[in-house]
Amino acid sequence: MKTPKLAQKVLKAEYAAVRSPLALVEHRLTTRLPARSRVRAGLERGLGSLDLFAGRFLGDEQVTRRGAELAGRAAQRERSADLTEQADALRAEADEVAGRGSAAAQARRRQASEQEQQKVSSALTRKQQEQQRAEEQAEQVEAQGKRAAAARADMKAQQARTQRAAGERQVEAKVSRATKSAQSQLKDASEQRSRAAERREDARTMEQLAETEKAKRKSS
Repeated sequence: MKTPKLAQKVLKAEYAAVRSPLALVEHRLTTRLPARSRVRAGLERGLGSLDLFAGRFLGDEQVTRRGAELAGRAAQRERSADLTEQADALRAEADEVAGRGSAAAQARRRQASEQEQQKVSSALTRKQQEQQRAEEQAEQVEAQGKRAAAARADMKAQQARTQRAAGERQVEAKVSRATKSAQSQLKDASEQRSRAAERREDARTMEQLAETEKAKRKSS
């Protein structure tokens, strides 16, 4: 669409007057915003679209090129912002995966540590149980030894008592036999003394009779 040259000049002047404050705002904001800011890209895209439309409407190639450049820069900024956001998302995802991996590694290390502690605890428990069983077995062996020793001592004491009783019976039998023998001998000796006394008495009587007879013969 082409307009008369005078009208184009008027419209260009009016458009420049309208765009000037917008360009000033865009310049101030873009100098403060990062190069990859979507707000900056949006301002440039808006001004670029406006310049493209105005340039085509007014037949101004310079305004059209400016609009195309602004639209191109805005598209590059948006692509750069997209790539930055994608990179940030990938880094966040990687950090999350790394965090999960680190958490999983910590969990595995904690589990391994707990398993190792459990193994050590189980080994200590088994050792204590084995030591306790060994002590109990030693106590049982000692008790059995004491019982066996006590049984042997009782057996020896019983044998000693039996032997002592047998010896006492033998002594008693010997004493009894000796006593009986002595009593028999005493009895025999007493009887012999009695017989000897009787013989001596008989001899005295015979002597007295003999003397009496002898005295009678002398007197006759």
